[in-house]
Amino acid sequence: MGLLSFLGSLLGLGGGPSRTIEVQKAPAASGLNIIYGERRVEPVTVFKVASKKNILANAVNYDHYAAPLSTKNEENRKKLDWLHRVDVWGQGPISGIQKFWVDGDVSSGARFRKRPYFQGASKFGINPQAAAPELVAGHSEWQASHNGHGVAYT
Repeated sequence: MGLLSFLGSLLGLGGGPSRTIEVQKAPAASGLNIIYGERRVEPVTVFKVASKKNILANAVNYDHYAAPLSTKNEENRKKLDWLHRVDVWGQGPISGIQKFWVDGDVSSGARFRKRPYFQGASKFGINPQAAAPELVAGHSEWQASHNGHGVAYT
């Protein structure tokens, strides 16, 4: 019984059907995963923006890099066709990422092998680590201070 229904019944105000309200804590508010050994974790998305910019990641800037096919910038793509996203795995340092999923498909899956529109680049949370330079150059929302010291992210 909801609080208003309860108060209404105390005051003798007729009552309609009772309703149940469920309140849940958001997963992002629960803190970062701490990873010991090998563990499967769900990432927390901390940055997501659609852009007309095809930002090509440079493999030398990251601890892990995956590009199933060569990534060419197609000038005839729609205005907001590129999704740039940062997913945090947990507190680092970690030693590697075996595989990860993007919208339900494994990053090495056929969906990404057929079309060269996917890149994955990760930092393992080793201190110190620099902010993703491509995001700093391409988006005003992502600044050089977003370095993620001690945080593993893709």
